[in-house]
Amino acid sequence: MREKRYSATAKANSKHPYDWGRAMALAVSKLLRQAEDDGVATHRRNLYDEDLRLRISELADGIQITLSWSPMAAPAVDTAASSPLAVERVTIA
Repeated sequence: MREKRYSATAKANSKHPYDWGRAMALAVSKLLRQAEDDGVATHRRNLYDEDLRLRISELADGIQITLSWSPMAAPAVDTAASSPLAVERVTIA
């Protein structure tokens, strides 16, 4: 299966990093919306512990922020082996 990749762009009308918060938030919201529309992020309403790629491009009147994200496939987990409370069954004959 091919890996999905999402990308979102937003503009800020300032070249000062302290003024880019709203554009960053908008780009993150767009990423989540794309993934949810695709059925990818319905179980996650955030991007905690995800790696995002950030590109900042200069514009005449500010900057353009582009965020891209490729969701990692959830690894298969053996819950019995990974659980700290896992108990091994022993049969006594």
